[in-house]
Amino acid sequence: MQNDRSLESFKVYWWEREKVQCSTEKVSSGVQLKTLSGVFVLLGAGIGAGFVVLIVEFVVAKVWGTERFKPVSWGLISER
Repeated sequence: MQNDRSLESFKVYWWEREKVQCSTEKVSSGVQLKTLSGVFVLLGAGIGAGFVVLIVEFVVAKVWGTERFKPVSWGLISER
């Protein structure tokens, strides 16, 4: 393809056929609190859900006691 210059004809066809002039003006206004507000809302929701789970675990441990939720001993480690 390179020897018969077909690659160059593709290049001319796709990139140089109808050249569009892009503006060089910067439009970005930077990072603002308004654009990052979703991140803070999600972070707050995650922290809130963590506290709810923590409270539920404490309530369950107090109501049913800790004896019911003891880890299972499989006999792999000898207890002295």
